[in-house]
Amino acid sequence: MKKKQTLALLLAGAMLVPNAFAASPEDFHDFPTDWSAAGLRSAVQNGLLNGSNGEIDGNGLLTRAQLAAIVNRAFGADKAADLSGFTDVRPDAWYHNDMAVSVAMGAFQGANGKLNPESPITREEAFAVLARAFGLDGDASALSDYTDGGSVSPWAKSAVSALIDSGFVNGANGKLNPRSSITRAEFAKVISGMASTFADNGLSDTVDGNVIVRSSGASLAGKTINGDLILADGAAQADLTNVTVTGRILIRGGADGVTFGNTSAGRGIIVHSDVSIAGAADSITVAGAAAVTVQSGASVGSITVNAENAKITGAGKVGEVRANADNVSVSTSGTRVSASEDVSGVQAGSKTVAAGKTETVSQTSGGSSSGGSSSGGGSSSGGSSNGGSSNGGDSSSNNDQNVNAEIADAKVVTTDAGAYLALSFKDGFKADATTVTVDGADVTAAVSKVTDDGAVSKLPLTANPGSVTLTSGGRTQTISLGTAQANAVYTGEDYLPDYFIKHGPLAMWDYYLTNYDDAGSVRVLPAKTTFGTSAVRSEHPSYSEPLVLDEKGEGSVVIMFNYNTAEEKAWFDSIAAFNEDNTEGAVQLVAYDQEKNTWNRNLQFTKGFDKHNGSTVATLTIPFGQSNFRSNGRYFVRVISANAQGVKSSALASIHVQNHDTPKLRIKEPPTSGKNLHFAVSDLVYGITDPIEKVTLTDPTGKTTTLEKITDYYLLSQDLFVLYNDTNAESGASDHLKYQGEYTLTIQANGFKTFSCTFNVKEGAQPAQLKAVTYDAVSRATGSTSSGSGSSDSSGGYAISTDFLFDSDLVANACVLNKLGRDTADSAAVLEYWHYSASTLDSVFNKGDTMYYDGTDYIDATNKALWVPFSEFVKTAKAGVYPPHATKAVLEDGLLGDIQDSAVSGRLDYIVPTVSGNQQGSDAVLTFENGTDYLGKISALYPNGDWRELDKKYYSIEGNVITLSKDLLHVGENALKIVSNGYKTQTVEFTYGKINETGLELEHSTDEKTGIVAISVKNSEGDFLSRLKSVTLTSNGKDDAVYAKGVESSDAVYYVVAEDNKSLTLHNVKPGAYTVKIAAEYYDDALTAAFTMPGTVEVKAVPEMKVTSSEKDGVFTVSIQGVKDEVNNTTTDKQIGEWKSKVQTISVRGTQYSKIADNDYSTHPSKTSTNYEFKIGSYSDTQLVLGGGAFQTGENIVTISADGYENKEITVTKQAEPEEQPAPVLSATAKSSYGYYNVTLTSTDDLSQWWEKVQTITVDDETARARKGYSTNTVTLSNAVEGNTYTLTISATGYKDATVTFTIKKKAPSSISAAIAEQDDDSYKITLSSSYSGLDANWWKALSKIKVKDGDAASVKKVEDETAFILSSLTPGTQYELTLIADGYNDATVTVKTPNKAGAAPLPTKIETNWTGGIDITFGMGNDAYMNAITGVSVNGTNYPSGNAFDSSAFCVSNATDGMLKLGANLVTSNTNVVVITATKYPDLTITIKDGELVSAVASAE
Repeated sequence: MKKKQTLALLLAGAMLVPNAFAASPEDFHDFPTDWSAAGLRSAVQNGLLNGSNGEIDGNGLLTRAQLAAIVNRAFGADKAADLSGFTDVRPDAWYHNDMAVSVAMGAFQGANGKLNPESPITREEAFAVLARAFGLDGDASALSDYTDGGSVSPWAKSAVSALIDSGFVNGANGKLNPRSSITRAEFAKVISGMASTFADNGLSDTVDGNVIVRSSGASLAGKTINGDLILADGAAQADLTNVTVTGRILIRGGADGVTFGNTSAGRGIIVHSDVSIAGAADSITVAGAAAVTVQSGASVGSITVNAENAKITGAGKVGEVRANADNVSVSTSGTRVSASEDVSGVQAGSKTVAAGKTETVSQTSGGSSSGGSSSGGGSSSGGSSNGGSSNGGDSSSNNDQNVNAEIADAKVVTTDAGAYLALSFKDGFKADATTVTVDGADVTAAVSKVTDDGAVSKLPLTANPGSVTLTSGGRTQTISLGTAQANAVYTGEDYLPDYFIKHGPLAMWDYYLTNYDDAGSVRVLPAKTTFGTSAVRSEHPSYSEPLVLDEKGEGSVVIMFNYNTAEEKAWFDSIAAFNEDNTEGAVQLVAYDQEKNTWNRNLQFTKGFDKHNGSTVATLTIPFGQSNFRSNGRYFVRVISANAQGVKSSALASIHVQNHDTPKLRIKEPPTSGKNLHFAVSDLVYGITDPIEKVTLTDPTGKTTTLEKITDYYLLSQDLFVLYNDTNAESGASDHLKYQGEYTLTIQANGFKTFSCTFNVKEGAQPAQLKAVTYDAVSRATGSTSSGSGSSDSSGGYAISTDFLFDSDLVANACVLNKLGRDTADSAAVLEYWHYSASTLDSVFNKGDTMYYDGTDYIDATNKALWVPFSEFVKTAKAGVYPPHATKAVLEDGLLGDIQDSAVSGRLDYIVPTVSGNQQGSDAVLTFENGTDYLGKISALYPNGDWRELDKKYYSIEGNVITLSKDLLHVGENALKIVSNGYKTQTVEFTYGKINETGLELEHSTDEKTGIVAISVKNSEGDFLSRLKSVTLTSNGKDDAVYAKGVESSDAVYYVVAEDNKSLTLHNVKPGAYTVKIAAEYYDDALTAAFTMPGTVEVKAVPEMKVTSSEKDGVFTVSIQGVKDEVNNTTTDKQIGEWKSKVQTISVRGTQYSKIADNDYSTHPSKTSTNYEFKIGSYSDTQLVLGGGAFQTGENIVTISADGYENKEITVTKQAEPEEQPAPVLSATAKSSYGYYNVTLTSTDDLSQWWEKVQTITVDDETARARKGYSTNTVTLSNAVEGNTYTLTISATGYKDATVTFTIKKKAPSSISAAIAEQDDDSYKITLSSSYSGLDANWWKALSKIKVKDGDAASVKKVEDETAFILSSLTPGTQYELTLIADGYNDATVTVKTPNKAGAAPLPTKIETNWTGGIDITFGMGNDAYMNAITGVSVNGTNYPSGNAFDSSAFCVSNATDGMLKLGANLVTSNTNVVVITATKYPDLTITIKDGELVSAVASAE
C-alpha cells in the first residue's frame, strides 16, 4: 500500500495526532518520584506506555508483548506479518496484532517457532529489539568494560555494544545484568533517551537529541537536530528540505516520498525500507532489503548497498551504486554499478555485474541527441521511451513539414484493470491537442485522460502495439514499442465493464460513515474518474468517549477535535456559539442510520480546550437530555464551520450514549450440544428496534465466531435471548456448542455497555487446537473529507461484510499511475481498497444490468490474451450473479460513498415522463422521451402507494408511452410507482384535474306534516353531491352541522342523498326559518338556500329542580338536583337528564358561553373565561360549572336554552371581591432535574397561604413553560436553557401578581480534583482538573471567588496560563473544603489538604501502655512524612535500636499512616520516662511521660 489511511475507531483517539489523547503522569497513583520518573514521564507523554487501572507499575517486569506494543507505538508501525509460523501467539490475544507488526518491522525475530509474547523480556533481548528498530550495531569490545560483559549472548553482543557506544545503556556497579528481566521503568529510561522527541508534538528550530517522525505531515523544514532523525514506519511522506542533522537520517518509512534539498546528515542517510526519493541527495546507504525509487527529476550522487535483495529503480538519476551484498538490482538509467569482491547476483539493468567489476545501466530514456544506442535496439535522435526508439523527420524551416520534438513518453502497462498504452505528455503539450496514431491507424478518439489535465492519458489495448506517432502543433514524434500485433488499440464499446464489485470486511464505523462534498451534499458515487496531481483534503477528525449516564440518567457528551495547526484552529474557532434563537445551529443531532435525518437542529453546547502533554484538543460539551436527545444509543453530531477563507464544511462525529446499568445474561437451562440455549436478559430495556449490534461466541479452542441474527441467535424479547444450536430444526442451525469446555457469549448493543456470559458445556467433543492465523478484517478505514470521527468503544472495532463498488475507469487510471510510478495520495488511496487483501472480486457488470457476471470468470477470461474486452467476454459468459443488497462506492479520493441499496446501486437513472390528458374524464398519458428501453423492461406498476401490482386492464404500454385508464384515477393527487429492470425505481406524481359542474342552484320544498325538506341541485348531473363535504343549517344566528342518518340521535336533523346524487332530503326539521348551506369537495363556493318550515314549535316546561350556587376562586358552580314526586314516589332526575341533553346555549348577563368539549380533560372554566362544562357532583347532582368572565358583583342572570324546552333562568349572586393583598417579595434558584428545572421560591414573608392560592404561572419566554411543582414553593420549568435569565409572573387569588427574575446557572465541571503544592512564600498553589469531561475553559474564565470553609468569599488569584490559583494563610497539615464560585455557574466544591510544613515536628495526641508493657505514642493521621523520617529514639538518655513490634528492646514505627510509634517494654525503665525522638530534617522532640500519662512534649529550637 502506498499510503496507509487513518484508522477509525480501532484505537481510542486514533484519528487524531498520535499523542493527542495520551495519558499523563497525573493519571497514575503510583507514579514514582525517584530516578525513574523522567523516563516514565517521557514514555507516558509520548504515548509509549499506557499503564492499567490507574497504575504505571514502574517496577513491574516488561513482557515481550508489551515491548512489541511500545516499539510499534514509537514508530507508528501498522504493517502486520503472517504469524502462521509461530505457535504461541493466539489470534484472539490482545497482543496478536502488536506481535505481527513488530515481526514485520524486523524488531522481533523469535526462535524455534515461538515469540514467547507473555514471557518477561531480558535486558539483552530488549536491547537487541531496540538496536534493530533504531538500525544500530556496534563493536563487541565495548562489553569488556563490564565485569559480566562476557555473559552477553553471542547473538546480542553487537546490539548491546551499540547501545553502550551510543550512550543509552550504562549498566550499574560495573555490571550489565544482560540476562536479568528488565522492568518497565528501566526500559522507559532507555527508550526515552533513544526517542527523546517526537515530531508530532511540534519541534523548535533546534532540537537536542534524537527526533522520531512517526506520521506524515510533520513540519521539519529548516530544523536543526543535534542527534539522529528517524523517519519511522508510520511516516509515509516527509520533506527534509533545509534540514540539518548532526547524526544519522534513518529512513524506515517514506514510501510516498522523501524530499531532499540542502539536507545535511553528519553520519549519513541510512535506508531500511522501501522509499521514494525526490529532490537531491549526495549519498545514501541501504541497510535493509529495500526498494529505493528515485523519482523523475530527482538525483542521488551515490548509493552504498549493504543488504541483500535491494533494488534501485525509478526515472531519476543516480551517479553510482556500490553493491556490498548479493542480489542487488539497479535499473536507473546511466548509473555506474560496482560489485564488491565475493558478492553475486548484482544487475546493472540487463547486465550482470561480476564481483569486483563495474557496469553502467544502459540509457533507456532521454538518450543522447546524437543517436546513441538504447536498450530497445533502435537509434535515438529525439530520446526514446521505455525500451523503444524515438525518431522523427529532419528539422526543416518549411512550415508545411512537421518538426521532430519530444511530445510524450509512451509505455505499455498491464494492470488488473486492463492493458494500456500510457502517454505521459511533456510540458507544453496536451492530450486534447495531440493526434495519436498507432501502427498507422488514427486512434485519437480512443484516448482517455488519466489525470485531470490529461498530462497522463491512456489507450486501451488488446494486443501489443508496434509504434505510436504523436502529432501536436506542427511537431511530431514516433516511438517504437516493439513488434506490432494486429488491432492493438481497442476502439469499440465496453473495453471494461462499468463497475467491479469486491467483497470484504469493513470496520462498522466506516460502513456507516457519510462523507460530504464542499456544498454539504452527501457523496455517493465518484464525481470523476481522473486524478489531480495535488489533491488537498480537508479533514476534521473527531473522537468521543462513550457517555455512560449516571444513576439519574444525566451526563454530557464530549467530542474532541485536533487544535494544533492554523487550519484546525481556524475551523474550530469559527464554530458559531449556541444561540437559542437559531433555527439552524452550528451543532446538530443526526440519526445514526443510512438516512441520517436531523433530529435536533440546534443542540446546546459549550466550547472548551484540554491539554494532553504538549498537544491541545478542542472540545464540544453537549448536555444529554435535550430535545430528541433523551434516549441512550448511537447518534451522529453534525458540526458546521468554515475555514479561514470562509469555505464552509461539516464534520460528522459519532457518539455513543450508554445506559448506566450493564445488561446481564444468565443461562436458563444446562448448556448442551445440539440443543438451543436460552438466556435470561436483564437491564436491556429498548424501544422498537433491536439494539443488538454484534454477538460473538468464543469456544474452548479459543476461536471467536461472529454470529448471524436469526440464523444463529435471536432476541425474543427484552428479557429472553436464544442461541440456536438445534441441528434437527427446519432452519438447519449449526451446533455452536459441539465441544465440551468453557464458552463465552459476548454481546455489543446500541446504547449499552458490552456484556457477556461465560458457561460450560459438560459433554461434547474434545476441542481441537486452534492454529494461529492472521486476518486483516478491520485494519482499514476511510477517514473523511469533512466528517471522519471516532469513538473509543467497540462501534468500529469489528467488521461488517461489505460490497465495495468500483468505477472501472477510476481503478484503471489509479493502476496506470501506479505502474508509471506517479501515484497521487488519492490514487494510492483508491488502490489501497482495490488491493485490499481481505477482499475478493465478486462480480462485474454494466450499469443497468439486472444480473452480474462472476468475477472469477472475468479474471480467467481476461488472462487469455493481453486483455479481452468486456464486450467480447459477455458474448460467451453467463450473467448468474445477483446484485448485492447494498454497496459502498470507492470515491475518487479513496473515501467511501454513502450506502446504496439494491434499488439504486448499479442501476440506470429513470426517465422522468411528461404527463398529459390528466383531466377528469380522460385517460392520463405518460410520455418518456427516448424511453422505449426503459418501458420495455418494466416489471411492475404500483398505483397510489398500493403494495399490489396494477392490473393490466388499467394501463397499456406502447413504445415510449404509458396510458392510464380514467377508471383508475381519482381527482387530486395520483402516484404511480414504476419498477423497470436495471433502472432506479421512480414514483411519478401528478394531479388529475377536476372539471366542475356550472350554473348550479338549490331548489327546495317543505312538508310540514313529515318535517322533510326536499332539496335538488339545479343543472347538476350528480357530480356536486357525489363530492358532498358538509351540510349546515343556520337558525336564529346559530350554525348546526347536519350529518347523515344514524350519526346522531333519532330525533336530530339528518340528510339522505338520492342515488343519482342530484338531490337530498333533510329530515326532522322543526318549524322555523332556516338557511341551508351545502359544500362539496373541489367546489370553491358552497350552495345556499333559505326556507321556512311552517307550523308551531311546541315547547315543554323545564322539569322541577332544586338549584343552589357557589363561588370558588372566581368560578361559579350551579348545583341542579331533582325534586321528589310524592304522588308517584319518584324524582325528576330522569327528566332533568333529558332536558340537559337538549341544552343548546348558556348565557350570563347576555354573554353566550362556549361549551368545553366532553373529551377535553385539560381545559376547565377559570376566573376570566366565558366557557362552561357539566359535571356530576359528589352527591350525584348535576353541576354546571361556569367561568367568571361575564359575572359582575351582585345578581347575575344565567339563561339556559334547551331544544324543545322553555328557557331556564337562574340567578347567581357574585360577592364583592376583597381588596387584593400585596404580592410577596420573592427570590428564586433553579436546579436541573431530569431534563427540567426545579425553581425554588424563597421570601422573608410566609408563603404558605399565598402558595395555596396560586392559580397560574407564566414565563417571559416563547418556548419555556412553567407550572406549579409537586413540592411547596417549587415551580417546574421546562424547555429552558441554562445560562438564560427568566422572569416568572405568578397569579394567586386574593393577591396582586408576584414576579421574580432569576438566571439558570450553568453546571460546574464534574469530578473536579485539586493538587496542592507549597510555595516559597508560605502560600499554596492549587491546580484544578476534571477527569470526567475536562475542565471547561469558560467556567475557569468565569471563576472569580474562593470561599475557604465557612469564611467569606475572596477574589481568586489565578496563575497565568494554568488552571491554578494561589491561597495564603492556610495551616499546614489541615484539610479544607473550598467553594469555587464562578459567575453564571453553580458553585463547586473541592477538598484539599495542606502538607505538613517541612521541619515542624508534630506533637503526640495520645499515650497509652500496650499489652507488652511498652508504650504506644500516637501522633495521628497526616504525619506520614515525619513518621518515615524517624531515625532514633532514646529513653532516659539511652539510645535504642529500631526493631519490630514484638521486640521489647527496640522502638518501631508500627503504622506511619496512623502516626503510631511503639516503645518496647525494656525501654520503660522508671515511673517517669524522658523520650527523645530524632527525625531527619525535623527538630528533636522531647516527650515526658509519667505513670503512663503525657506530661509534656517540646521540640528543640530549629
